[in-house]
Amino acid sequence: MVSETAPTANEVIVADRFAVDLMAPLPELDTAGGYAFAARDVVDPRQKVYGLIQRLDAPRRDMVVSRLKSRVVKGVLCPRGEGIVAASTGDGQGQRLCTIVEFPAGGRLIEGGQFPAFSERTLRQEIVPQLARTLSDLHDLDITHRSLTLQDLYYRDRERSELAIGECFSAPPGFHLSSAQEPIERALALPSGRGVGDPACDMFALGTLIMSLYLGRDVTQDGGVGFLEQRIQMGSFVAFGGAHDGTGPINELLRGLLDDNAEKRWTADDVINWAEGLTVRKSTMSDLGWALNRPVSFQGRNFKDRRLLALAFANAPQEAIEFSQSERFRHWVNGGLAEGLSEEWLKRALDSRQFKAGHADDSGEEAMALARLMAVFFPEGPIVFGPLRFMPDGFVPLLTVAFADNDREAQSLVRDIISRGRLDTLLEILGGRSPSLRASATKFVGLSAMANNPVMGFGLERCLYELNKSLPCVSPKVETHYVDSLSKLAAALDGAAGRGEPAMTIIDAHVAAYLCRQSSSFETLLGRLAAATGQSEAYTIEMVRILGSLQERYYPHGLKNLAKGILPALKKLVEPLHSKTRRRQLTQLITRYIEEGNIFAIANTINFTAIKKHDERDFENVRRQIQLIDRERRRLEQPIGPDDARARLAGYRYAFYLACTVMGVFATSSLFQLLM
Repeated sequence: MVSETAPTANEVIVADRFAVDLMAPLPELDTAGGYAFAARDVVDPRQKVYGLIQRLDAPRRDMVVSRLKSRVVKGVLCPRGEGIVAASTGDGQGQRLCTIVEFPAGGRLIEGGQFPAFSERTLRQEIVPQLARTLSDLHDLDITHRSLTLQDLYYRDRERSELAIGECFSAPPGFHLSSAQEPIERALALPSGRGVGDPACDMFALGTLIMSLYLGRDVTQDGGVGFLEQRIQMGSFVAFGGAHDGTGPINELLRGLLDDNAEKRWTADDVINWAEGLTVRKSTMSDLGWALNRPVSFQGRNFKDRRLLALAFANAPQEAIEFSQSERFRHWVNGGLAEGLSEEWLKRALDSRQFKAGHADDSGEEAMALARLMAVFFPEGPIVFGPLRFMPDGFVPLLTVAFADNDREAQSLVRDIISRGRLDTLLEILGGRSPSLRASATKFVGLSAMANNPVMGFGLERCLYELNKSLPCVSPKVETHYVDSLSKLAAALDGAAGRGEPAMTIIDAHVAAYLCRQSSSFETLLGRLAAATGQSEAYTIEMVRILGSLQERYYPHGLKNLAKGILPALKKLVEPLHSKTRRRQLTQLITRYIEEGNIFAIANTINFTAIKKHDERDFENVRRQIQLIDRERRRLEQPIGPDDARARLAGYRYAFYLACTVMGVFATSSLFQLLM
């Protein structure tokens, strides 16, 4: 079916068939990663869609987009297409990635903050089966949703007969969840550091959602530390409102979904079986070695659960460090943990170096001491380093959001934990406590050396792009462009120069890191550029080489704005030349290339270093000739006296010449007379 409706003045076409109205925002569908706008399918108007314009610096889950485009999951608002549009959104104006998403024509399941309780019959027959099948389909594709909230439930159709879960690719996984919707092990992590997780994380969120619908209130609003303690002490099922002695199918379902033991938590298939009245494995509220072998006292409280002890450590870091350095702790810890860890491993993991809390030489030393404690006592939980709290699989989104929010403190902490090898150490400890975490450490191999490298193109910015293979360049120099390739980077830099950005400083840390991430051949060029800092002539030459190399390999078009931008610096290379002819010829050649925007030709055909040496050599030869002439002139200008030795020698020489001439004339005359 083909529509004859042409796009209006406010609409832009995406993926050759979707018209996005940039003047019709849909803020109710905005996410932490994008801004929603009304859209329509020009080819098939029956398909309801909307456009989601991604924040330039927000990490999109591209793997999710790719898989859902190739295999649509009916119960999720799936992506239908994507393209680059020029738009003005909350993060500025310029080119942005726009993803076309299925539109929930029936609106939200829950409108507003208050809602009536859903009956067990409605849940079992209408809501739970659809949600469980959707999650099962996602998990079969190795996709975790990680954004399952009351506000994320929609009706796909106007008749409100089919449920759909909102999209799950525009924001970091877990970002939209309350900490109460996370399993205990991930509840302490920052929203940006909660990580992709596993299907069990989705099932726990589903359990909190179903309990909210069943009770008629959002049970996840309390995400504080106090409620987390209750969950650890009582079990999440009871803490959220479940009854210890509750019976009936709905309690069985909720108990299975809210089991704090992820290995025993119900799967999507278990929930489907429950909805169909089939037998489901019984859930028992049990621990995974969370109980301590021997209780321990800290800050006047007795602890029997290592998770509660870790939580207390996190809330009182200095006191925890002092306690860990005490003789009482060292005597207790060797037999206090149920897992039977060796004394040697504990000594290595906890590190026995002593320092007074609050007076460490290294600002990160205290943070590292607490991080070691947390890794030993709560390896299932997040890495805690100062205010940073992230799961190993949530480190990449955490780093990306730190740059997106321009959070200098977070960036500094991330740089500290990477560059000093502290992340490697913590992952090694976690790997020793939880073998399943060992694989996650391989992703971060080499980060420390990369972050410590002071050369342009490395540092924390290089880590950002290496860990986010599809992240566009987020340099402020090119913020009006969507740069996901080096050809687009060249065009974007040229555009920035056209807006007045100084060409000689256009390569910042982000541009340099993106260049090297896309092509390691720029590492040497950028290294030479950094080494030339403070040497204007050398810096200009290296900058021309980099821009010329970029143009030669990736952008076979004129870079006229960049060329004009480097012209003043090039003139400074020409002006000191001594030869007027050479200056004129070189200026004419440069001017021609500048007008063409051919920076590569300037870099490839004009060897400024050789020209300068040749000019200096010619000038030195001329200077020596002039010195000789000047010396002879001064000698000739000097007065000659009778006692001047050189004058007397010259007189004798010329007298001799004159005598020879006279004798020759006399001899010739005599010979002539004889012949006559």
